[in-house]
Amino acid sequence: MTAQGTIRAVAIQATEVADVICGWHRLQGAARDRLSEAVVAALCVAAYGKSEEHVNLNIRGTGLIRQAIVDATTEGRVRGYVIQGEPISDDRGPWGEGLLAVLRSKSNVGGTPYIGTVPLLTGFLAKDMTYYWHQSEQVPTAVGLTVRPDRAYGFLIQAVPGCNEADLAWIEQGLKSMPEYIETMDSGTDPVHLLSQLFLDRPFTILERRTLEAKCECSMDRAERVLKLVGSKEVDVMIQMDQFASVTCDFCSTEYRVDLIELRQKF
Repeated sequence: MTAQGTIRAVAIQATEVADVICGWHRLQGAARDRLSEAVVAALCVAAYGKSEEHVNLNIRGTGLIRQAIVDATTEGRVRGYVIQGEPISDDRGPWGEGLLAVLRSKSNVGGTPYIGTVPLLTGFLAKDMTYYWHQSEQVPTAVGLTVRPDRAYGFLIQAVPGCNEADLAWIEQGLKSMPEYIETMDSGTDPVHLLSQLFLDRPFTILERRTLEAKCECSMDRAERVLKLVGSKEVDVMIQMDQFASVTCDFCSTEYRVDLIELRQKF
């Protein structure tokens, strides 16, 4: 945050985390880039969440990626996956046309989730995330995302109460220099350098650093609960066909198998 307390920002370096998540799904090329981009975007939103809050970013488009779902927490844990399809040719960005939804919920049971949904106006995720903040959060915001095979970075800068027109003009000035600066970054650039570039000559204070982690919440126990929801008749069919029931986690591609004896004990 600036010394005057009128501008706040978060910078994300998620290169290693994005590598792990894309590795779970064996993604390459454009599909890898889109999931990495969605991971960084979700982390930017989660950075401003309340304690123990979950953020679910759901993007539905008409590009190569028909849907991306990313879960992130305020503590820096993140997981995600994509559903690929055939892109529809148009003049939009790589996400095409569709909807962007952000759902916020508490980690513990209880409380009313909050969801904000906006259309994909441009198909470029950074621009559409900026639009989301203006429409759903009603906070003047700019979002930047840069994803390449060797890097996954992002930033989010916001005006807070007390920000004046001069502050907003200063933000715009800092944003103009970002594309050129990003071109010179290497894969190990500390995200603090992004903040320095955004804040230009204004002093600022680092309020917090968080370590990011690619972590899925799936488990054998959750897989068994899914099987219980399927129903005993369907499970019997699985037993007759395969001698085991299999549940694969969408988020990390881990397969959980329960053998015949265990199935009979549980159902």
